[in-house]
Amino acid sequence: QQRSTGDILGLFRELEQKTAESAGMLKESFEKNLGEIRELISSVNEDNKLIVESLSDTLAERSEDLESKLSESSASIENFRGEVSNWKGSLDESISRIEKDLEENKRLAQEVSQNNSEIMEVVENQKKTLEQEEVRRRTSEAKKLNNAGVISYHNGQYEKALDLFRKAVETDGGFTEGYNNLGLTYTEMNEEDKATESFKKAIELNPDLAATYNNLGYVFYRMGSYTEAVEMYNEAIGRSGDSSSAYTNLGNAYYKLERVEDAIDAWQKA
Repeated sequence: QQRSTGDILGLFRELEQKTAESAGMLKESFEKNLGEIRELISSVNEDNKLIVESLSDTLAERSEDLESKLSESSASIENFRGEVSNWKGSLDESISRIEKDLEENKRLAQEVSQNNSEIMEVVENQKKTLEQEEVRRRTSEAKKLNNAGVISYHNGQYEKALDLFRKAVETDGGFTEGYNNLGLTYTEMNEEDKATESFKKAIELNPDLAATYNNLGYVFYRMGSYTEAVEMYNEAIGRSGDSSSAYTNLGNAYYKLERVEDAIDAWQKA
């Protein structure tokens, strides 16, 4: 808009210049023609002199009228030029006000963004707190179910123990002890496949739990997979070097594999 205003003012200046040039040329041409007419008047006879003078007066009046109209045109152009200048001033003022408003809006947007970031941080922290509380609640509930299952297990109530251990791992999917006890219960119920699956899940959750490797080794031993049993017992011993139970079971597996000297060495360590 600012460039367009400048172009309009330039056109006005050019139009004003051309109008002045045209007026000058017209005046010069008219004066020349008027001189020729006057010369013609002096050469005509007396009968036509009155007519020619009347025509001359008419042309003079037309000339004055034309000059008046040219003056009015120049004044109109000047007035319009002033209006455009005023419009340009108003436009510049409006643009300045808009730019100021934009800066203010930008500042407000930055403040809102900062406040929003702070609010989101508070929300995220609250969310984390609630999630941590939920994890603690689930873990506490899983431990209660697991403890009740342990009591049923030791009382020989394997079905009841199995149900409690299942509920424990359903409540807290990362409860390693629950999967380990679930495997022990399946072992007592002669469901070796399910026991193996439960022990492997416990190992997946906690690869450093020595007791789980020992229990899984016992399942392999009962299934007659003595080589796999030896591997699991050694894993248990590697994570807990003072496990007499693992050494005893290792000796039993070696004996089944007819590796008597290795079995005796394991039993002695036990």
